[in-house]
Amino acid sequence: MDAEISERIKNPLLGREEIFLAVTETKETPSRKDLRKKIAALVGANEELVMIGKIEHHFGSKKLSCKARIYESKDKMDSVEAKFIVDRNLGVKKKKGEAKEGAPAPAAAEKGEGEKAEKKEDVKEAAPEKKESAPESKKPKEEEKKE
Repeated sequence: MDAEISERIKNPLLGREEIFLAVTETKETPSRKDLRKKIAALVGANEELVMIGKIEHHFGSKKLSCKARIYESKDKMDSVEAKFIVDRNLGVKKKKGEAKEGAPAPAAAEKGEGEKAEKKEDVKEAAPEKKESAPESKKPKEEEKKE
């Protein structure tokens, strides 16, 4: 993978440098992790402060363009970048049962295991009653048809 910086813009207000990168000779789209390593090596920055914004692969060619931001400090990065972008770049994955921040916890997570077992038993007891009542309602209709 050959990479070349096509444009560099300093943004002192946000405490970052915005970089536009042109990558050539790629067989497949490189991962964000690989691009962050490459950009950090080209610029001489800390890899943890490099955030990849967008990767655009050009259809039918071996070229792609990338937009990245390099922050001066971790504090600046945390205050400016959205949390999901930071998580995406640093490889943080959310677990399936994990609730979102600020959202109420699911009702099932608040209840104990004993209560779940009781509810399952209640459902099992209620189900046979419905099954027994269904065949009885069909019997009178069958008798009426025979007469």
